[in-house]
Amino acid sequence: MFAVFWFIRWAFWPWRGYGPRRYWRYGDQAYYILRERYARGEITKEQFDQMTRDLQQHNQAYQNA
Repeated sequence: MFAVFWFIRWAFWPWRGYGPRRYWRYGDQAYYILRERYARGEITKEQFDQMTRDLQQHNQAYQNA
């Protein structure tokens, strides 16, 4: 019973982590894709930094809603 509870909580709980730095699962996926694109040289460091800031702002706005 306890395992079922934790599985459901994990599946439907929208964030991971504890404390002030909580990341949304979907934001994690977007950040992972962004890191891959930067690693492959598809985007510049400036683009990577700007897109990272945009994702963080979006995640903060979504968490506060």
